[in-house]
Amino acid sequence: MKCNELVLYRDIEEIRVNFENTLWLPPADLKEEIERKWKEKLREVEETNKKLPENKKIVLYNGPLTRVRNMSYDNGLLLIDTQRTYYAYHIATRGNKDIERRANPLFAALVIELYNSWGDSFLVFGESLGTESEHRGKLNIVAGAVNPDIDRPDGYPSPGVTLQRELMEELGLTYEAFDGTIRPMFVVTEKEYPHPSIVYTGVLKMDIEELKERHQTRVEKDRGEGKTPEFGKIYFVPREYEAIK
Repeated sequence: MKCNELVLYRDIEEIRVNFENTLWLPPADLKEEIERKWKEKLREVEETNKKLPENKKIVLYNGPLTRVRNMSYDNGLLLIDTQRTYYAYHIATRGNKDIERRANPLFAALVIELYNSWGDSFLVFGESLGTESEHRGKLNIVAGAVNPDIDRPDGYPSPGVTLQRELMEELGLTYEAFDGTIRPMFVVTEKEYPHPSIVYTGVLKMDIEELKERHQTRVEKDRGEGKTPEFGKIYFVPREYEAIK
C-alpha cells in the first residue's frame, strides 16, 4: 500500500499555539504564479459547476488560514508558532519544499471509530464534495484548515475548535457524541503538499444507523440553505488493516 503521509511527531499530550497577527506574503517572484494559479482554480470551479445541479455547486472562497511558521516537540508538548495567510497563497505555493516560499497552513483531522451491536469496529469516511479537485469524489476523514478568525476562542487559533466546526459541517455532530476525550495522535505532512496536519482520534457513542441519520439531516440542512454538503455519502470501513488497505 502506498502511503502519501509522513509522520512528524507522535505521542502528543499537549498542544500550545502562539499566534502573531501578521500576514505572510509570498516572495515577490511568486506574484505572477499566484495570480495565474488562482485564475486557474476559478476556471476549474466554474467548469465543474456547469456540470452540477444548483444545490451541488461549489463555492470558492479566498478565506484566511493559519500559517505554521515553526513547529517543535518536546516530551509530549507540541509548540506551534503561527501567523495569518490566505487560501489563494496556499493553492499557489503548497508544493514548495522551502517553508519560506510556502503558505504552510495548519490543518486538523479526526479519525472516527464506532462499534456495531456485535462489537465490530469501523472507521468513518466521507465522500468529499469540496473545492479541492484532488479530493473531490474520494473518501476522506473529517478534516479542515484552522481559521485564524473563527477558530480562536481564547485569542489563539485552536485545532480542537476547528474539529468542532468541521464535525458539525461534515457530519452534523458535536463533541458530546463521543465516548470520552478526543485526543491528538500525531502530526503528519503529505509528501506532495508538505503542510502539517494534527490528527486526532475519537470513539462515537452512537451506532452506524444513528450516524447516517445525523449526516442526512446535515445534508438536507445544507441543501435547504443552497449550500453544497461537505460529504455526499459516508462509508464505514472495518478497522482491520487488510480491509483499510
